[in-house]
Amino acid sequence: MRSARRWGNVFATGFALFLAIQFIRPAIPHAPVTTDVAAPFQIKQILKTSCYDCHSNETRLAWFDQIAPAYWLVRQDVLSARERLNFSNIGSSPAAVQKAALYEGVNMVKLG
Repeated sequence: MRSARRWGNVFATGFALFLAIQFIRPAIPHAPVTTDVAAPFQIKQILKTSCYDCHSNETRLAWFDQIAPAYWLVRQDVLSARERLNFSNIGSSPAAVQKAALYEGVNMVKLG
């Protein structure tokens, strides 16, 4: 009986900690979109559905990404992805820089 009570206390403490960490939520900044990528409509739609959640200022997280500690990992991934390639401001770069960034992204996807 003592063991069951101890496990109950451990579970209750763990659950309380899980609830408490949900309030530790550093923000994911959402700067305004300055210049979007110049691409044909079909390509832009593919990029929006596949890439924009991490590589733009228009990040939308799935419900399971909202739960800490996964939220903390996703936030770090989004910030890192935006440093490499951000579709929300890539249009202000020279055409050669845009092409190079997109080429690098395509090659990274191909390489896994």
